[in-house]
Formats: sequence, structure tokens, C-alpha cells
Amino acid sequence: MPVVGILKEDFMLKITDKAIDNLKAYLEQNSIDSAIRVAMMQGG
Repeated sequence: MPVVGILKEDFMLKITDKAIDNLKAYLEQNSIDSAIRVAMMQGG
């Protein structure tokens, strides 16, 4: 899985290739070309 963010050996966020594809499609469909912020929260 790709690591997104600041690359360190034991750090950050791992996401699947499918998630990346979905995010890219969403950003393209909505003409979003700026940076995005990811917030991780506990719960479900």
C-alpha cells in the first residue's frame, strides 16, 4: 500500500490503491486541484 504524507519508516497513513483511484476520481469530477486535509478520528 502506498504511504501518503511525510515519509518516515513508522509514520503516517497507509491507503489502498483502490482508495487512491476513488479519491483521484472524486477530485477530478469535482474540479478540485488544491491540497486536501485528511482527519483521522476514532469511532465507527
